[in-house]
Amino acid sequence: FLFGKIASRAKKNEDSCLTEKYLDTLIASLPDLIWFKDARGAHLRVNNSFCEAVGKTKADVQGRGHYYIWDIEPDEYAKGEYVCLESEEIVLREKKNCLFDETVKIKDSMRKFKTYKSPLFGRDGDVLGTIGVARDVTDLQNLQIEMNILFESLPFGVVATDKNQRITAMNGKARELLPGGDAPLLGQDFDALLKAL
Repeated sequence: FLFGKIASRAKKNEDSCLTEKYLDTLIASLPDLIWFKDARGAHLRVNNSFCEAVGKTKADVQGRGHYYIWDIEPDEYAKGEYVCLESEEIVLREKKNCLFDETVKIKDSMRKFKTYKSPLFGRDGDVLGTIGVARDVTDLQNLQIEMNILFESLPFGVVATDKNQRITAMNGKARELLPGGDAPLLGQDFDALLKAL
């Protein structure tokens, strides 16, 4: 009986170590920023991409809050477009996975992130904290703005569709040429529209 208990405990310890290795390997291999926080907002674990973004080591980040990690003063946060802390409160209150568009100051530049945040539940169902994954989409948003400018400046009508041939966008010239303008046509089948003309 005693040997069985010792073997069981050793197996649980081995499984726990293996699970931790899985987690560490997974988050270290992803380019997105990943973090785990307790319910007070202290960072418990982050990945290498997170450390690179904030310019701090994992040891510097461990147990620290938002203002210290991102080198931002509370007054500056309150006056800016930042929403990170508010989105954490939403996740803790709603107790569900949420997607946010967040603006973050990294060094001397503002970056835009698509951020997934989820509550982390304990065995009793209480929320222990949050888990976050953030992808920097600043360059994609800038590219989208440039593409929209180009799209609108073309002297001929252009219609963009998704893979199912549903209209997702059109430039001003296309809106002039097609009946009904922009709003009623978005989401419609482009082939069916062409046949109707």
